[in-house]
Amino acid sequence: MDTPLTHTADVGAPARPYSSVLFDLDGTIADSAPGVVGSVQEAFARSGLEAPPLSELMTWLGPPMLFSLCERAGLEEETAQHVLTHYRAHYDSIGLLNAEPYPGVRDVLLALNAAGVPLAIATSKPEGPARAMLDHLELTGHFAVVRGAMDSAGRSSKRDVLAAALDGLAEGNLLGNRPAMIGDRHHDIGAAVELGVASIFATWGYGTVDEAAGASAIATTPLDLIELLLG
Repeated sequence: MDTPLTHTADVGAPARPYSSVLFDLDGTIADSAPGVVGSVQEAFARSGLEAPPLSELMTWLGPPMLFSLCERAGLEEETAQHVLTHYRAHYDSIGLLNAEPYPGVRDVLLALNAAGVPLAIATSKPEGPARAMLDHLELTGHFAVVRGAMDSAGRSSKRDVLAAALDGLAEGNLLGNRPAMIGDRHHDIGAAVELGVASIFATWGYGTVDEAAGASAIATTPLDLIELLLG
């Protein structure tokens, strides 16, 4: 089990390229594809519908599930909500446990903690399952703030989630003047651009390289982040 350091800013530390770092979860911190895809397939089966092929489902990883059900599967809103209910029931109890951190991610988090860089999670995954996954992977202690989609808080888009995570860091005086967002889909990069935040595209995730448009930098492996983030 990792031993994360406390999230305190060292005012005497050398200047770093970024004052704080926000990570996407699926496709950036953890490979959650088996759990997500399996839960989607189960949800379609329970709804009496034929699931899209695996190659199509892999493109669903990252964006909000309701968006994929409506925009990619072409389901009507009522049907999509019905499938989503089955998806969440299966994923929240079984699917979220079927995930693993990408190789090198733990080392990156430990290095950033040791350098005193405040960290946050900003994910389109609902916040409850996101926290449960981090607990299961024993990664929760690395992050000062965890924000995910939350209907009751009006957080549905990646922009909403990222804004909430930035606010969370700011409330703890951890944000600094140059935060950076790291993600593997164009939703992550687009949200960062909208909010005036630097971004790093993670090519090891589920997106394609053309989704990196607008990113401040590109990382090929998690370990590349150490140099990019710490200089």
